[in-house]
Amino acid sequence: YINSLAQRGFFTLGFLGGGQIDRHGNVNTNCTGSYSNPTLRFPGSGGGCDIASLCKNVIVVIDQKKYRFPERVDFVSAPGYLDGKPGSREKAGLIPGTGPAKVVTNLGIYSFREREMVLESIHTRAGITLEDVRSNTGWDLRVAENLQETVPPTPEELRLLREKVDPQEMFIKEKRVL
Repeated sequence: YINSLAQRGFFTLGFLGGGQIDRHGNVNTNCTGSYSNPTLRFPGSGGGCDIASLCKNVIVVIDQKKYRFPERVDFVSAPGYLDGKPGSREKAGLIPGTGPAKVVTNLGIYSFREREMVLESIHTRAGITLEDVRSNTGWDLRVAENLQETVPPTPEELRLLREKVDPQEMFIKEKRVL
């Protein structure tokens, strides 16, 4: 039922996680290495392909490490901009105007320009540098000309996260700075 609503265009925003993501926003949630003899297995798609294929905007949330940011993912579980060429999603039968919009990592925030990931902001207040981001990326990373410092959450946003969204600290277990 949920996927039929997405097919009919009722979902404009979807969220994905994954084991790997490449420069064109393709997400791997299956495995690294050969599919028949993997070096590492991930949990699987779980509907991620539907989200990536049908939602007008997709935000991917992923921990950024070099092996998780390869130039090309080992297995495409959820399509991004495929090979990065104009029209590649539509040629594959995907709905025009869909695809990844943002990637949020522990190091920075990315958008897509010309179907390629571009670093927009760095979490500098958390001690992250551009060199940290580059050393955890498996390709020659594009950086926005107006690269920004990520705006930290407000005290009210932190309160809502801690008290309403995750009061049992199931997801937010980090040391509290603010």
